Amino acid sequence: MLLGLTLTLSTLPVELQAQPAPDASHATPALIAPAELGQPEAALSTALDTLKAGNLVGRSESQAPVMLSLYSRNRFQLLWSHGALPSAAAETVLARLAGSSLHGLNAADYRSGWIGERMAALRSATAPVAASDLAQLDITITLALLRYLADIHQGRASSRQVTGEWVPAPGFPEVGALLDASRAPLPLQKFMDDAAPGYPIYGRLLKARATYAALIAAKKEAPRLALQGKTEPGGMSSQLPAIAARLIELGDLAAPGSLDQRYEGAIVDAVRRFQWRHGLAADGVIGKGTLSAIQTPNRLRLRQIDLALERLRWLPPLLSDRVIGINIPEFELWAFGRDSADGGRMKQMLKSRVVVGKEGRTSTPVFIAQLSAVDFSPYWNVPMSIARRELLPRLRRDPGYLAQQEMEFVAADGHTVSTGVTSVNLAAVESGALRIRQRPGSRNALGNVKFTMPNSMNIYLHDTPSRLLFSESRRDFSHGCIRVEEPQALAEWVLADDPSWDEATIRQAMEGDKLRVVRLATPIPVVVFYTTTTVDEDGTLRFLPDIYGYDKELDAAMPVAP
Repeated sequence: MLLGLTLTLSTLPVELQAQPAPDASHATPALIAPAELGQPEAALSTALDTLKAGNLVGRSESQAPVMLSLYSRNRFQLLWSHGALPSAAAETVLARLAGSSLHGLNAADYRSGWIGERMAALRSATAPVAASDLAQLDITITLALLRYLADIHQGRASSRQVTGEWVPAPGFPEVGALLDASRAPLPLQKFMDDAAPGYPIYGRLLKARATYAALIAAKKEAPRLALQGKTEPGGMSSQLPAIAARLIELGDLAAPGSLDQRYEGAIVDAVRRFQWRHGLAADGVIGKGTLSAIQTPNRLRLRQIDLALERLRWLPPLLSDRVIGINIPEFELWAFGRDSADGGRMKQMLKSRVVVGKEGRTSTPVFIAQLSAVDFSPYWNVPMSIARRELLPRLRRDPGYLAQQEMEFVAADGHTVSTGVTSVNLAAVESGALRIRQRPGSRNALGNVKFTMPNSMNIYLHDTPSRLLFSESRRDFSHGCIRVEEPQALAEWVLADDPSWDEATIRQAMEGDKLRVVRLATPIPVVVFYTTTTVDEDGTLRFLPDIYGYDKELDAAMPVAP
């Protein structure tokens, strides 16, 4: 037991209370011998009862109950000392906290500098160590570690940019597991590794982050170039050498033997690749958008990667054997499934372009849902907002539009009421007593198939008769729902476990004129996500336009790593 020690907040390091550090000559004089280290129950119990966690490690108030439970299970003994010296596990924690910037976190948030100084002082001490110093250090290491684990597992942002249903990752850590791991460096190292998101893209983003951090450390920067009009393939530009040097630096261009001011050959191909990687039209024309992307500073790209890492921490573990993912700024859908030939590893099985909600009033929400049914030859139940804002004014101007679009008025129970465009029916739609729906057919806004994933916002995946929009590089044109370029391929993948549905039967159902609903025995998670930085399986790094302005919001809300 720590004889004569009552550790309260007033005896904790005042620098941890955002004040200057105390002079060493004023340290609590109670000394501790190695034999006394096994019974610090009273001291730690008193300290944990009286401390204010936020004064020790910022934003850590929510970790205080976890820390209390951890020390309670450890019978209020020190966790990070071996005799009067820091344990090997403590050194492992310090290394992780000090290197947290590798994950886009801020090492200062975890008091790594103060912890490192105190541990060094203990290692070099030539006199008995004050009991309060050991207790102070132990509690601070524990609280800093708990905050680090929370940050890397669930993210640092005070509010998440999620506009729909979302079940966050469960809390981390489990106290008993952390206590077991704290006994030795290797289990502790694995425990901290496991706190980070387990998605493969997280590791690929860390590699991309290291690349940009190295560019910054080497003081390499993007060129500053004035816009000189558009430079098209075959044209001339005095800026080509600077542009080529930047493309070489970023890996889009192999170092050429010689380069003049004519824009042709390998550099054109490199510009097209660069444009594709940055969500631009890959036409090879160097204009305002391309030049702006080329000139984006490395530090801003590093920040963009950090925002992507943060958003991945918001995702819960997805344990299903099949998952559909949609990245809104990338305008892409992926279907992932377990590959039995590769040990059950999740692999991309399908990729399709998509059209998402238009920036502004009809943006597609960020949420997770369960795909539970496939509707072949679907009806389109026009949302009331669209009916009131768009269809009613159109029908008042042109009553024939209802028949032209193969629409009808229906009651709440789904029974057709009328196809007549009368003032009574229009008023009933305005009041909500009737609604408008579009019958299955070639004009149907949902095309030939709809993928139902119940949610409060009535968002779903669907086919579309408007095929030309998929050729655009920026594809935010919808009212919020997600249009799929390859709906038949997606339907085949979704129904692959049902032997009664194959390519022929799916095509036949899609070409029919009557609704057929197929309910899935096992729903498939659908993650509608937003990130402007991705890394493909082959390591290709992509930066995408922030179409909804979410990066700007998150950047303002989240601390910057040094």
